[in-house]
Amino acid sequence: MKTYLTNEEAAQFLGWKPGTLDRRRWLGQGPKFCRVGRSIRYKAEDLEAFIVSGEAQ
Repeated sequence: MKTYLTNEEAAQFLGWKPGTLDRRRWLGQGPKFCRVGRSIRYKAEDLEAFIVSGEAQ
């Protein structure tokens, strides 16, 4: 089973504030995400890929 993180958990994983992650998602500059109902979730492997890609600065 894949691990899905909440917005707050994903922000902590990236070392960002949750509002920064929200803003980057809205601008299309953040990591891949999925919607589960009205909630936003992130796969841990997508966050790691985002960091490795050098886009998280």
